[in-house]
Amino acid sequence: MRLDRQAGRSIVLCLLASFLLSIFGPLSASAQTAQEGAVDPIQAIIDRADGSYRLGVEALSKGDAELSRRMFDQAVDAVLMSGINLRANAKLDRYYR
Repeated sequence: MRLDRQAGRSIVLCLLASFLLSIFGPLSASAQTAQEGAVDPIQAIIDRADGSYRLGVEALSKGDAELSRRMFDQAVDAVLMSGINLRANAKLDRYYR
């Protein structure tokens, strides 16, 4: 009989824990989504292109012309392949020029 009570309590605690997780789990997920939504997609493109450009400059200073060329190409591609119209976005257009 005592074992049945302990098993019953364990089941109740598991159900309570899963209930609480189902309530509070989505709240934390929506908070993360809101924070991720705050990231400026244009700035992310610029950061990606800038990172490739800096790697190209570093490779060029070390004498690795092939890697430098690939990194410079990757920097330009990050902007051009972003799918954003440069004429419609002044910030990205300024960076690209």
